[in-house]
Amino acid sequence: MPMLSPKELCAIESAALHHPHRPVVVAVNHKYLQLPTSVAKWAKIYPNVIFTQLDINKWLEGTVLLPWLSKGLLDRSLYKISHTSDILRFATMYKYGGLYMDTDVIVLRSMDDLGNAVGLQEYTRQGAVPGIMSFRKHHPIMAECLEELVLRSEEILFMGFVRTAGVTLDSQGTTKQGQVLAKAKTGLR
Repeated sequence: MPMLSPKELCAIESAALHHPHRPVVVAVNHKYLQLPTSVAKWAKIYPNVIFTQLDINKWLEGTVLLPWLSKGLLDRSLYKISHTSDILRFATMYKYGGLYMDTDVIVLRSMDDLGNAVGLQEYTRQGAVPGIMSFRKHHPIMAECLEELVLRSEEILFMGFVRTAGVTLDSQGTTKQGQVLAKAKTGLR
């Protein structure tokens, strides 16, 4: 039975601590996630933490990715787990907006003042991995990311790009998607 690691639990708790007025949603992809007994204790302290069972079809409803998912391309991806995570992160930001953080991000202060932004965890010729994103609901940059994932899915899923997160670089080091995230970084609203 899968368990969240102490580091992941610490990340979730730190997000809840610094954002007590915001829901901290933890989507799990396993029906029988085992939580340590300590979670029950701090769940009383942080009632804003919500564990939810992930249903990828339901999660992608209302996005251009749902029809794309039905083609079965994701099941044939070279990096299925990473690509699934990428797709869900971008769909979440598009549908709901808010603040997204990987479960290895420890929050040290409130990020409520963060506008539309991307915090890059890794940036290489193969792609960029945003570990933190903040966007308003249906932001055009997130819409462009979803469109790009659909348009370039064959390349992204099967050409060996590692952790593209919807952002890949060509031989000149840029793509439309790279320009999209550059706009986000410069504070385009």
